[in-house]
Amino acid sequence: MTSTGLSGTTAPATLTVRPEASTLAAGTYTATITVAATGAATRTTAITLTVVASGLAVTIANWPALANVGGAAGGVGNVAGVGVSVVRTGANSFAAFSMRCPHQGTTIRVANFNNTGSAFRCPNHDALWNSAGRLIPASRQSTSSLTALSVTYAAGDTVLYVS
Repeated sequence: MTSTGLSGTTAPATLTVRPEASTLAAGTYTATITVAATGAATRTTAITLTVVASGLAVTIANWPALANVGGAAGGVGNVAGVGVSVVRTGANSFAAFSMRCPHQGTTIRVANFNNTGSAFRCPNHDALWNSAGRLIPASRQSTSSLTALSVTYAAGDTVLYVS
């Protein structure tokens, strides 16, 4: 946190306090500021700062596939003009990927691979990726992994953020 100092002895004076927001994760933060001066009563003020995650907001309940670990939802929105797919990787964790095929630029689709779980498929050349975004060895086309995106999620929240 940074602050401007109080200058001089003139009252009233203004004290400005600013958080170092670029270093804070999403969440609620509290602090106490105490101002004391000779011959004056000490004043204490509680400060609350809420940092909200940025990016594409995805409401989990809107995508039934995300209710179960391994479930994948495609087309949940766009980041930088590219479609996004989200996979539930654990009880309190998610992964997100660009829905653009790294080989052809085609929009990929959520698929089921041999009834073993969610996968992604390029309809243009039939490349297959698993729910971790890595190419499946049985894929008909060899290409690179899907582009992973950043996910911000706090256990119990109803929304996750993709950027």
